[in-house]
Amino acid sequence: MKALLLLVCLSFWGGEACRKNSSQENRQKNVEARRRGEFRGRTMIDKADLCEKKTDKSYVEACIRACELGHSNSCANVASIELGKNNRKEGLKFSEMACDGGSGIGCEMFGDLKADEKALAMARIHHRVHCEQGYRRSCRDLASMFEKGKGGKSDLNTARHFKYLAER
Repeated sequence: MKALLLLVCLSFWGGEACRKNSSQENRQKNVEARRRGEFRGRTMIDKADLCEKKTDKSYVEACIRACELGHSNSCANVASIELGKNNRKEGLKFSEMACDGGSGIGCEMFGDLKADEKALAMARIHHRVHCEQGYRRSCRDLASMFEKGKGGKSDLNTARHFKYLAER
């Protein structure tokens, strides 16, 4: 069908007009694809906000949806909710998803559940990145990890530094 349309286009309007029409069609498809991507991103952020605020009765569903859309800290929140219900299997699953998505909180939770030093070392890395971005909870958690020697050796000077960053 496309070949027939191209043949008709070429015979009536010439090559330039057909290319112009085709590129307009491609631009429209690209715009529509971007819109779908932006909507998905907006949905994730909206659900993550509901999840973090915990004000709505349906915040658990919002956390699960944000996690499904790739918001790693929402996965950590779901893991925490599941662990609060004594559902270790689901807590482990969601904390691993959170860690894989780059959540320091998720890696720390996963490392604690599995007694896995590798996951705890990843938690230090993710917490450091988030701390440098101004997320105070990660600074506080990182200070605690350095104090206790979780995910590496204990270092009280570094712990003090991250406590300072958490409090400023």
